[in-house]
Amino acid sequence: MIWSISQEALKTRMKQRNEAHALLASLSSLVLGQCPNILDFHRDELSPIRRLPPEIIRIIFLFWASDRHFFQSPTCVSPSVLTGVCVSWRNIAFGMPELWSLIVVEIRNGKFYPDKRTIEKWIKRSGSYALSFSIEERDPLFHSNLTVRLGPVLRTLLYGDTNPDHSAESPVASMLNLFIPHHFRWQKILLRYKNAWNGKVGFASLPRNATYPLLEEVHLYENHSLWALEDVDRIKSMMISAPRLHSISWLSQKSYATLAFPWEQLTHFTLGSPTVVDKGLCILATCPHLKSLELMLLPMFPVSNDGDPFVHNTLQHLHLSAVGNLAAFFDKVTLPALKNLSLSELHGTAPDPPIHLGRWPQSQFLAFLLRSGCNIEQFIIDECDISAEDLAECLAHPQISKSLGSLSIMEGHLKNLCVTDEVLRRLTYTPSETICPNLTAIKLWGCISAQDGKVADMVESRWLFRTEGCPIMQLRTAVIGFSPGACHTEDWSRLVALNIKRFGITHSQL
Repeated sequence: MIWSISQEALKTRMKQRNEAHALLASLSSLVLGQCPNILDFHRDELSPIRRLPPEIIRIIFLFWASDRHFFQSPTCVSPSVLTGVCVSWRNIAFGMPELWSLIVVEIRNGKFYPDKRTIEKWIKRSGSYALSFSIEERDPLFHSNLTVRLGPVLRTLLYGDTNPDHSAESPVASMLNLFIPHHFRWQKILLRYKNAWNGKVGFASLPRNATYPLLEEVHLYENHSLWALEDVDRIKSMMISAPRLHSISWLSQKSYATLAFPWEQLTHFTLGSPTVVDKGLCILATCPHLKSLELMLLPMFPVSNDGDPFVHNTLQHLHLSAVGNLAAFFDKVTLPALKNLSLSELHGTAPDPPIHLGRWPQSQFLAFLLRSGCNIEQFIIDECDISAEDLAECLAHPQISKSLGSLSIMEGHLKNLCVTDEVLRRLTYTPSETICPNLTAIKLWGCISAQDGKVADMVESRWLFRTEGCPIMQLRTAVIGFSPGACHTEDWSRLVALNIKRFGITHSQL
């Protein structure tokens, strides 16, 4: 039987065939286009990290979280980045409340970073863990250096309130309200106010008779003293209801004397408002367990002459910012446990009226070292009017030379260039004479008055690899700031060459 197909039917079948071929080609192209994605997906599934059990990933997350410091800027990576890697990591991170128990908030131009909704989620994810948080309203006047940070306090002390901007509400207090219901979980808190002019700093919302069983550290930075009475009452209550509180930073014009600090249990204390030497000594006397102390002293006021020098047996870190000569303080204290000593002079924020500064108290300082019997491991001299001869004598003193590991000499105003040829010669290693043999870090910033090549001689003598039996430690870091206009061509080229051999040298022309 012979089948006959009409011309019309043949055309229809040809059209269907062509459409089928086109569809097949389209599907083939689609499959080939998706192949890389499919391969990548399966390659990710076979990655070694996928084979790690969740318990190991939890441990890795905890190690990562341990590097997040309480005082870090919020520009650092938050735990939210872990939740965006994959579903598995997201589930693990959400199941770890300890990852969300450290919260850092920055306020810029009245805006919160992160926003309030995100903070509420993080607080909820932290569960019942101890909660540490910082809320900082950023302002150009606030820097990490204590001397610069105290600028507004010192200026207001001398000239009164110079800022006419009285805000209606502090954004720090607004953000603090989110943490108020969790006060019983507070462990470390840091609050930095730009303007709290209405006197409300946010503590008034705390419940009466609240307890703070986990609170260990309180750091408050604020430059206004007219606080609301409710805030003062709640802060007093918080201080005396925190049995673990041991560290306080109080950089506020609100007098610490109006509050009830738990002096006997403090190990770290920073006071930002200026105080006289007698008050500083009183703080030492009332804090028998103190290990770290930062004070801003006004030594120009009379000091009582009663009794022998006060002995404090536990203080290890001392940072003094002074408007004047520190001789009266060194005459009154004996610190046998002292290891880290930082001394700086404040020069005021305006020339009228001028603040007259005293000379470096060399005889009193050396007598203090001898009387204390301490071994200084870190020594910072900032803006102090010390001569080259006195500096060399201090560095060669046995209680500094034998133990010193870190030395920093800074002169931002470039007025006292105390690091001369002789000082650098004493610091340069030679087999016959060496001071500070354990020095591993040095910073000379704006204080150099020496011939070209002397700085490089000193750094090179301590930078090159040490042979066995060499009596000095190898220098690990060196930060050098040359005075503007000074010619240090040889120093510059040699420091560059040393840094190529082993990284760790930073140098610049100021």
